[in-house]
Amino acid sequence: HEDIEEMIEKINRKKDEFIRVRNLIILRVIRGTGLRESELAGLNFEDIYLSEDNPYILVISKGNYQYDDEGKDIVYLTKDAVAALCEWSLYRATLNMNIIDTEAVFINKNGKRLNEENIKAIFRNYSNGRISPHMMRHEYTTVLQRESKDYTFVAEQLRHRNHSTMINHYDSGAYRSLDVLKHM
Repeated sequence: HEDIEEMIEKINRKKDEFIRVRNLIILRVIRGTGLRESELAGLNFEDIYLSEDNPYILVISKGNYQYDDEGKDIVYLTKDAVAALCEWSLYRATLNMNIIDTEAVFINKNGKRLNEENIKAIFRNYSNGRISPHMMRHEYTTVLQRESKDYTFVAEQLRHRNHSTMINHYDSGAYRSLDVLKHM
């Protein structure tokens, strides 16, 4: 958590408003969704549903590189991810620049869609290499599992086809064991 706070402080010191706002929003969205870099890079405005009772986004399924509704998965959003996407939409509407990839949610200063490497570089640069987008996915998973205690929901949110993937990679079970000790 200290590394994340340090990363936020470093982004906040960036003088370029566009870069500062965009990078903070990207951090908040990844932190509030557990998205992979490729999923964030591929996100289009038409895939965002913020006014639903349970706001969500549609992301291109891992291994599916088609941009059709058949190959998209639902990812529900945390309250902060919803707020971040709302803020970004409002901010982006005020930009006075030539946006080439108009459907892309996250763009660079040239108006083109950010790619996976751009997103990784944001984390590398502002965390001195200590945090990656995938580490944020792990944090999201750990918190979601701890709070919900629902493996099925967590696996669906992460778009894991096999529930054992989540159990083997993300859940140590230590928090449950400690909870048991409190009641013994």
